[in-house]
Amino acid sequence: MFNVGDQVIVLIPDSTNKLFARWQGPATIVEKRNPHSFLVKMPDASTKHIHQNNLRHCIASSNSVNVIFEEEKEFGHVETLLTATKESKFFDILDNLKVEHLNSSQLKTLDNLIVKFKRIFTKPVQPAMVGTHKIELLPNAVGEKTQCYSVPIAYIKVMFKSC
Repeated sequence: MFNVGDQVIVLIPDSTNKLFARWQGPATIVEKRNPHSFLVKMPDASTKHIHQNNLRHCIASSNSVNVIFEEEKEFGHVETLLTATKESKFFDILDNLKVEHLNSSQLKTLDNLIVKFKRIFTKPVQPAMVGTHKIELLPNAVGEKTQCYSVPIAYIKVMFKSC
């Protein structure tokens, strides 16, 4: 579940109240001590031995976007993310298809189908529009009997008054 070097958040008791715990982090897993517990380096440089139930993977979210000009050297090397388009995702999927078992005529047929129906494969997933259907039961089918629950004596009088 967790590996050494993973960024995690840790559920530990808050200093103000021992019953009130908060997620703190991000922390880094330093060592796996037992099958279900880890040595974690906290943001304040301390290390704690923590069970995996109190750990969650840290997913960093960016709430704001800042602009860095390419000429600026103050920030050092900044990684840029490639923007994925529908077309690029489609071609990535095509590149990962396992087609070794197909012969040349089958490959050609597959290529023709993909090109012909490319619009269908690149559209976002939508619900299928299917007609209504009817479920027919067997003539001797019997419904499952529900379990009876006893009614408290105090409610019996109220029940009979309402009937």
